[in-house]
Amino acid sequence: MKKVKIINGVYGARDNKTSRVTPVSIGGTVEVSDEEAARLVGFKVAAYVDEASPANGVATPPVTIPIGGAGKDAPDGEDSAEGQENGCGDDEALDIVDGHFTVESLMALERKDMDTLAADLSIEAAAIKKCKNKTELAELIAAVEIDEGNTGDGEQPPTLGTEGPVE
Repeated sequence: MKKVKIINGVYGARDNKTSRVTPVSIGGTVEVSDEEAARLVGFKVAAYVDEASPANGVATPPVTIPIGGAGKDAPDGEDSAEGQENGCGDDEALDIVDGHFTVESLMALERKDMDTLAADLSIEAAAIKKCKNKTELAELIAAVEIDEGNTGDGEQPPTLGTEGPVE
């Protein structure tokens, strides 16, 4: 088990005993398996926490959320994370690399959203239906060339240039 600090986005830590997902935001730490820690660090979502490092110089201690432990002492017996936004809205941007969506960013979508995106990208309905799972559909969508310059409103962006000094 390794302790990692979330440095990008929100991580859903799953408690193996209750299958409850606890969101861990940027700056929070969580203890995960060695494999999961390596995966998160590889995706640049987390960084390893050095247990031997000195205090961080801040008056408040760093936030550490044990898996399945958040909300246990919440008043009124309710989960403290219930009803809170996690920072990932419906308008979350998908990553585009070399003119293609990344499979990793597509996997964050729900299947119905991936189906809609595939249809919007003019992928044949038969090809979409052949995909048995999200991974196959994400790979199909990632194969489509994306025009990054398209703003979606049909207008070309203004050409910016240098101007003379203001007098």
